[in-house]
Amino acid sequence: MPREESFTTNSGIFASRGFISPARPHSSLNALDENKQGIVGAVILDSVGYYDNKAYSQRYPPFFGIFNPDKGNFLAVAGNRFSAAMQKDIFSRLQKKLSFSVIGFLFFDFINSDHWAFWERDYPAVLLTDTGPYRSRRHAGLKDVPERLNYLKMAQIVEGLVSVILDR
Repeated sequence: MPREESFTTNSGIFASRGFISPARPHSSLNALDENKQGIVGAVILDSVGYYDNKAYSQRYPPFFGIFNPDKGNFLAVAGNRFSAAMQKDIFSRLQKKLSFSVIGFLFFDFINSDHWAFWERDYPAVLLTDTGPYRSRRHAGLKDVPERLNYLKMAQIVEGLVSVILDR
């Protein structure tokens, strides 16, 4: 079941659904689609900048929050069965590199983002996220302003991810 339709950015570049779509015959992914040669996987960063140490600052879909932290002070690393090994590798390595909590979510996806298009086509994809709308009620609204972001944690994520990629 499709989660989001592709959209075009201001620069005319398609989001992941458009990038990986079988309807795009010149897509580099479509050329590799038959045997998936050359594709290690996709790492998607979506909403990685908002952190809150207050109790109950983190929300979840029904029943999911029972087993997970109520403070929105962690980075979530989500993967599915096609990306389980990649998710576990990135998760464990980022846990060692970052100065704040990293939580892994495997086989359960509650964030609608660009990783889903890869999952639909059985490509490995891992989502790194602060959980966006489940953490900030201002997410993607007019009050979602740059001053509310934690740039030091975002820099740590990028540095950690560069290290993960270069160490492969």
